[in-house]
Amino acid sequence: MKTIREDLRSFQKNDWLIMIMVTSIFLPHLVFILTNVVILSYLLLKGELWPYIRRQVGKKWVYGFLLLEAIVCVVYRNLLGFGVTAGFFLLMVSVGYYSQVIHPKLFHYITEWVLICSVPMIILGLIQFRYVSQLGGYSFWEFKIQNSPSRRITGTFQNANLFALMCEYVLATCLYCFLKNKQLLHRVWYVCIALANFGIILLTGCRAALVPLIFVIPILLYFAKEKKLMVVYAAALAAVLGAVVTHPTLIPRFNDFSTIESRFKIWRAGIRMFKRYPLFGNGPWTYHRNYLAFHAHKAVHCHNIYLDALVSFGIIGCAFFAYYILYIFKIVRRTLSADRLLFGFMVGMLVIVGVHGLVDGTLYPIKDDLYLLFILYSGFMYRKQSA
Repeated sequence: MKTIREDLRSFQKNDWLIMIMVTSIFLPHLVFILTNVVILSYLLLKGELWPYIRRQVGKKWVYGFLLLEAIVCVVYRNLLGFGVTAGFFLLMVSVGYYSQVIHPKLFHYITEWVLICSVPMIILGLIQFRYVSQLGGYSFWEFKIQNSPSRRITGTFQNANLFALMCEYVLATCLYCFLKNKQLLHRVWYVCIALANFGIILLTGCRAALVPLIFVIPILLYFAKEKKLMVVYAAALAAVLGAVVTHPTLIPRFNDFSTIESRFKIWRAGIRMFKRYPLFGNGPWTYHRNYLAFHAHKAVHCHNIYLDALVSFGIIGCAFFAYYILYIFKIVRRTLSADRLLFGFMVGMLVIVGVHGLVDGTLYPIKDDLYLLFILYSGFMYRKQSA
């Protein structure tokens, strides 16, 4: 405790501002937006924000992409898409600031604090589950996962899938902290938080959130050089898969294929939309804006981040976005020589986004995205560079 007090006393203004940003991820969406707007406005008025933006890596491509999308949204009168673009602008400015002030001590407390912040979210999720169970005429202890989105737990996130996505990030963080810290009591804490978040994922009914975890765990174990734990994991995975095959009801909604059928309808409609607007799309949420005109299944997005990017941004927009993604990959790759475990953590986070995003929308959730990018940009604490 003495070390923690000394560390916190040594924190500078920027450290506390970043910690507030991290905390806001677990608050309601509007509070999150207002918190980050206030922090960035404060830095702007102090004359401190612009130098951070000027030194931001890949700024020409990411802000060029956002400008392009803003213009496309105006041309097609896509007000929702314009709002999403504004949110992404806020996100990228926050990340540009973060990349210039992050250091190892701050990063350590960010990961630990995220685990603590997940506890109220777990409690809120349980309260919500009790409430929706009663609405459906079920007992809490029946653990009945209902299909209606309005009767699924969301925490402070916009829907159950985004809540599950954040729980995936927390689980990856738990494993990272577990492998980094060898103290027994700390490891017990990480295991408890991981199990609680895994339980919440099950209660969200988001099956897609379970698949990335199969890959994330061995990735971190490999980069931590934990061969014994890898063997234990392989045995445990085989046992779990065997149990699921023989008892499918262990996974909520495992045998419900209704959403899979709707996914195929959405994807077919998305392909038709891309053919209609191949170069620029209509901006973010193009699918939601056009599904009625195409007599398609109602949805906010295409439930596949790769197809949704093409539908929303078009070929030219995706080219801008892809070039920025290359910058992120370079940042991640350079971390390998400085911190092998952190590199594995970054790869694991990317796997979560990429695999979960095959059947769901992991592209637009700005709260989840902020934590994701904070992790990916943490390599700058070892190597600072300008654009």
